[in-house]
Amino acid sequence: MPTSATRRARARARPAGRAVPGRMRGFTLLELLIVIVLIAIIMAVTVAGMGNRGGDAAAEEEAQRLAALIELARDRAESSAEEWGLDVEQDGYAFLVYEPRTQRWHPAQDERFRERTLPDALQLGVEVDAREVQDGAAGRGRANRDDAGGLAGGTGGADGASLADIQLLTSGEASQFVLRLGPPGAPELAWALRTDGLAMVRASAPGAVR
Repeated sequence: MPTSATRRARARARPAGRAVPGRMRGFTLLELLIVIVLIAIIMAVTVAGMGNRGGDAAAEEEAQRLAALIELARDRAESSAEEWGLDVEQDGYAFLVYEPRTQRWHPAQDERFRERTLPDALQLGVEVDAREVQDGAAGRGRANRDDAGGLAGGTGGADGASLADIQLLTSGEASQFVLRLGPPGAPELAWALRTDGLAMVRASAPGAVR
């Protein structure tokens, strides 16, 4: 039977509130702050990367769609014996059909060729016959159509330039051009659509060998 001396010895062996040797200590406030900062940096880098991939995907989708639409319009021009054109603005584009009787360009009526506005993060630039075409030059542009929806003038403007930036002829040929589609101020990230006027329009990724 345990004596009172034995009970006192056991009580002294398990003192209340004393730290157990080898127990893990908690994180300090400084360590927690460092961990939080590292997590924030990793998340910021990840989100930025996802944003870039999203922009790349949008540019690729728009470039491939525009290349396919231009080829479809070339086929339509040849099969219908109507001259087609493409009006290019920084923020979008529109397909046009030339009407010889009225000597005006009119928006294409087919829904597939409807006027399109690019996402805010993208813009278009165009070179025709190795010359850069300025947005809204020669009196053309979507904002310059008359009340009937047409572009006044013949196939050439007052300076002899076409009112459509890119012409798609009834012979199946097209203007020699390079279209660049990508983020504003970052030509190295732009997709390129090009043809020599005879070959099919191809969309090339940024940095691709041309």
